[in-house]
Amino acid sequence: MLQPILTPEKLWPGGIPSTVRIHQNGDISYDEMREESKGWCQFVQEEWVPKTDLIEEMQQRRALIERWASSDQAFRDSYQERAPLRDSPLDYPPHLLSGQYLKRFFCLVPVDKEHHADNYTRLVKLLILLYIHDNTNVAHPMTAYGDWESPHIPYIMADSSAALDIADPSSPHNLISNIYLQPADFNAVSMTRSGTVIFPREQSWAGYTVINQDSLKRGRVEMMTFKANGEISLHAIVLPWRFAGIMAHHTGTGKPLSRLLDYNDYPFANPGFNKP
Repeated sequence: MLQPILTPEKLWPGGIPSTVRIHQNGDISYDEMREESKGWCQFVQEEWVPKTDLIEEMQQRRALIERWASSDQAFRDSYQERAPLRDSPLDYPPHLLSGQYLKRFFCLVPVDKEHHADNYTRLVKLLILLYIHDNTNVAHPMTAYGDWESPHIPYIMADSSAALDIADPSSPHNLISNIYLQPADFNAVSMTRSGTVIFPREQSWAGYTVINQDSLKRGRVEMMTFKANGEISLHAIVLPWRFAGIMAHHTGTGKPLSRLLDYNDYPFANPGFNKP
């Protein structure tokens, strides 16, 4: 079943405030993020008030993000200067984290059968093609992600009838901020001493599989990684059966996506091998 990831309660009311800005430098290192975020982590630890309602918790996370972003530098420095260096830029108290991580498979276009029948039909065909492989791996390419519910079925961004006050949901360039910053997901969002937002789990480590309008029409999937500021880092458009080969090497042998998407190292993402 296709599940919308941005349900109404996960949308920031009125849109993400203009004071909440994304960090400009996407190439910031992990150690730099640990240093930059220690004041923010200290602030969250001291200011968090336990809640029993999940919606209230999300509202509180948003309020903390907005307060940190809109405060003056002296306020943020007062936490930064006395905060210990953390093991992680996401070093929050455990009860603040859901322990649930999103699968990284998204369809960015509306595909409800009633109003977007062509998109729905194309998506079904594309998902069937993911079961066809030109190598010896007989498993579905998403099999390794068995911890996800229905790993072979992508999320959709939102119900097509919903009015969305968000950055263009059909563009992969907005994917990271839409899925993580809108609900203020502390599994993925941290902040710097200057009040900007970073996504420490990215840094080209995590691969996302995306279907947008163009790739849907062409019968392709798009593979991409992101930088710590949510900008696209690596990108490849591949045939479904080439995708299977990439995932087999990535999950089976541990080959990094930075190599697998570089067709000078491996052929899977070579544009010449992924023509119509």
